[in-house]
Amino acid sequence: KDGWAPLCQFLETDNCPHSPFPNTNTSLVMKVQTMSSFLVPLALLLFVLFTSFAFGFKRLTGFRFLQWFENKWLKLLGRTK
Repeated sequence: KDGWAPLCQFLETDNCPHSPFPNTNTSLVMKVQTMSSFLVPLALLLFVLFTSFAFGFKRLTGFRFLQWFENKWLKLLGRTK
Protein backbone atom coordinates (compact mmCIF):
# COMPACT_ATOMS: atom_id res chain seq x y z
CA LYS A 1 0.00 0.00 0.00
CA ASP A 2 2.99 2.31 -0.39
CA GLY A 3 3.69 4.66 -3.25
CA TRP A 4 1.75 6.80 -5.68
CA ALA A 5 -0.49 4.10 -7.16
CA PRO A 6 -2.84 3.59 -4.18
CA LEU A 7 -3.06 7.34 -3.66
CA CYS A 8 -3.88 7.98 -7.32
CA GLN A 9 -6.52 5.24 -7.24
CA PHE A 10 -8.10 6.77 -4.13
CA LEU A 11 -8.11 10.23 -5.70
CA GLU A 12 -9.40 8.73 -8.98
CA THR A 13 -6.80 10.49 -11.09
CA ASP A 14 -5.03 9.22 -14.19
CA ASN A 15 -2.13 11.65 -13.89
CA CYS A 16 0.01 9.55 -11.53
CA PRO A 17 3.72 10.52 -11.08
CA HIS A 18 6.40 8.00 -12.01
CA SER A 19 8.97 9.32 -9.55
CA PRO A 20 9.50 7.53 -6.22
CA PHE A 21 7.11 8.44 -3.42
CA PRO A 22 8.86 10.83 -0.97
CA ASN A 23 9.62 9.18 2.35
CA THR A 24 10.90 11.84 4.72
CA ASN A 25 9.78 10.59 8.13
CA THR A 26 12.76 8.44 9.01
CA SER A 27 13.32 7.38 12.60
CA LEU A 28 16.18 9.87 12.97
CA VAL A 29 13.98 12.74 11.78
CA MET A 30 11.25 11.70 14.20
CA LYS A 31 13.75 11.57 17.10
CA VAL A 32 15.08 15.03 16.29
CA GLN A 33 11.56 16.46 16.02
CA THR A 34 10.54 14.86 19.31
CA MET A 35 13.60 16.15 21.15
CA SER A 36 13.30 19.66 19.71
CA SER A 37 9.60 19.82 20.58
CA PHE A 38 10.62 19.07 24.18
CA LEU A 39 13.86 21.05 24.50
CA VAL A 40 12.82 24.36 22.93
CA PRO A 41 9.89 25.00 25.33
CA LEU A 42 12.00 23.79 28.27
CA ALA A 43 14.82 26.20 27.38
CA LEU A 44 12.34 29.06 27.06
CA LEU A 45 10.74 28.22 30.41
CA LEU A 46 14.12 28.07 32.17
CA PHE A 47 15.16 31.38 30.62
CA VAL A 48 12.00 33.06 31.89
CA LEU A 49 12.36 31.54 35.37
CA PHE A 50 16.03 32.46 35.80
CA THR A 51 15.50 35.96 34.42
CA SER A 52 12.57 36.52 36.78
CA PHE A 53 14.67 35.24 39.69
CA ALA A 54 17.57 37.54 38.76
CA PHE A 55 15.39 40.65 38.54
CA GLY A 56 13.51 39.76 41.71
CA PHE A 57 16.73 39.08 43.62
CA LYS A 58 18.24 42.39 42.48
CA ARG A 59 15.10 44.25 43.48
CA LEU A 60 14.88 42.62 46.93
CA THR A 61 18.56 42.72 47.93
CA GLY A 62 20.01 45.54 45.84
CA PHE A 63 22.75 43.17 44.65
CA ARG A 64 23.15 40.96 41.66
CA PHE A 65 23.27 37.33 42.71
CA LEU A 66 27.01 36.93 42.06
CA GLN A 67 27.81 40.12 43.97
CA TRP A 68 25.76 38.90 46.92
CA PHE A 69 27.38 35.45 46.77
CA GLU A 70 30.87 36.94 46.64
CA ASN A 71 30.15 39.10 49.71
CA LYS A 72 28.81 36.10 51.65
CA TRP A 73 31.76 33.93 50.59
CA LEU A 74 34.31 36.55 51.63
CA LYS A 75 32.58 36.98 55.01
CA LEU A 76 32.65 33.21 55.49
CA LEU A 77 36.39 33.15 54.76
CA GLY A 78 36.99 36.08 57.11
CA ARG A 79 37.99 38.48 54.36
CA THR A 80 35.70 41.45 54.01
CA LYS A 81 35.57 43.34 50.78
